[in-house]
Amino acid sequence: MLQKGSRWRAFVACLLKEAREAVEAWLDVRGRTDGPIFSTRTGNAMTRAMTYKVLKRFEAQANSRFSPEEHMTVSPHTLRHTLLRKLAETRGVHYAKKQSGHRSDKYIWRYVTPTDDELTEEDL
Repeated sequence: MLQKGSRWRAFVACLLKEAREAVEAWLDVRGRTDGPIFSTRTGNAMTRAMTYKVLKRFEAQANSRFSPEEHMTVSPHTLRHTLLRKLAETRGVHYAKKQSGHRSDKYIWRYVTPTDDELTEEDL
């Protein structure tokens, strides 16, 4: 169970097929034992701060190959946005809302509404 504010909810990790296959491959390599999927050198679960640092390292490596205009920003929250948008596109907004854990419809639109940069002249 995971506490969100004053309420508890079952924690279900929603992964796209490609990510699920990558996690399965990782579990085959590290072994299918109990414990955290990703751990530190000491075997402890990675914290949110550690995860953020890893993502920032990946971001820096990726951006080293791009011009400054093409640089991207990666964070756990941008990954959440990407996942929920992809779910909305493939399975529908109601499915994405359920996976997000939000009770109100107003929150899911933050995740699935395209940005101005994503809209093309054809869309307008």
